Amino acid sequence: MIIVQYTSHGGVSELVHPDDTLATHWRLGTVHWARGDAWAKSSRAWNRVQICDGSRTVCVASNPLIPPGCVWPDAAQPSGVQASPNVSLSPSTVSNTILSSTAPVISARTSSTALSTASDQPSAAVSGAVPSVSASTGDGQRPSTQFSNPHYAIYHNRASRTLPSSAADIKPWNRWYFAFWQTNGPQDAVATFAAMPESDRQAMIADFHANGIAIMVSAFGANDVPTTSGANPTETANALAAFVKQYGLDGCDVDYEDSGAFITGTAYDWLLTFQTALRAQLPAPYIISHAPQPAYMITGQYTTKGGYKELHAAVGSGIDFYSVQYYNQGSYTPYTDCDSLITSAPDGSALLQVAESSGIPLNKLVIGKPLNGEDVSNSGLMDAATLGQCYQMAKSNGWNAGIMVWQWETDGAPAFLNTVLGT
Repeated sequence: MIIVQYTSHGGVSELVHPDDTLATHWRLGTVHWARGDAWAKSSRAWNRVQICDGSRTVCVASNPLIPPGCVWPDAAQPSGVQASPNVSLSPSTVSNTILSSTAPVISARTSSTALSTASDQPSAAVSGAVPSVSASTGDGQRPSTQFSNPHYAIYHNRASRTLPSSAADIKPWNRWYFAFWQTNGPQDAVATFAAMPESDRQAMIADFHANGIAIMVSAFGANDVPTTSGANPTETANALAAFVKQYGLDGCDVDYEDSGAFITGTAYDWLLTFQTALRAQLPAPYIISHAPQPAYMITGQYTTKGGYKELHAAVGSGIDFYSVQYYNQGSYTPYTDCDSLITSAPDGSALLQVAESSGIPLNKLVIGKPLNGEDVSNSGLMDAATLGQCYQMAKSNGWNAGIMVWQWETDGAPAFLNTVLGT
């Protein structure tokens, strides 16, 4: 049996085949099985594929045409790629599987040294509607720019969605996430960024900074389950931090979607050790954000042994903000109106409810939404004008954290945020 995880729009669908002869039609086009079932070619772009023979990951790569290509390990590796039948794979990175459930649909997404006991205020100072950028003295490693609220964060996962010629055309977005860095190395847009000539990367970073935009890397995503696959949290944090420093980035986003680990109760300890080590390696003004699903923020079946409420209490002073994924959560809480998004979700996961129950400051809770129908699987899609009404509702309650969107599109992304902000 061959178990395949096929990535489309940054999300994952699982196929199980008895042989390698099947061709299946998906939303992007026909999936063509090639050498060792290693590659899927769509009508629009190459998409990342993970192949598992039932006991190990055989091949992981994003494109067979560019280095490093496909690596075929000699030794057995923990696969960590099979999906639980009751678990959605992709709230932040959009699964192709259409999920229907009466309960929240959650994807399968520590501490040797304690963090400072500083006051639990946002690591970036809260400012007005226009994010402030102030120069700080760099030490050769730390960023030379310091950013503050609000955070308008957008992911760039599919390298086929090209960047504009100037970072000015990205605005009003001010936090740019290349996605994803994973436990087996850079993937997708991160791999493309890392492969750029050094001079081009430096010019890009300078252009982003000149326009008040923090340039960051997002780790993990829906098809990387570091806890379940046995990754060491300290070593993983150190490797991620080394990547941030090597490429001169402003920080990193932690898109941890190991829901299987939350269910088994191992996620909290792993995240605690990971976050502690990560902040030790990336002190302020490096930005560290997390992108939890709503069910990770509240008391429930996914947090019986600790979730983001407990994580924030322990190490929240080292987390600058949380981009909560208010989408792809199934029919139980679709988050398609301002009441369920801002004030009163049935499970207590609306923005104001999370702030009250978790103790996380409102100005650390960023609202996450998909850009359009291409970037959502089963729920949570909201047009920009409606989201703008919710944005104003939240602001009237003292909130000013920002908006996160999955994912970048040259034509639609800036206009979307301008509509939300009413600018």
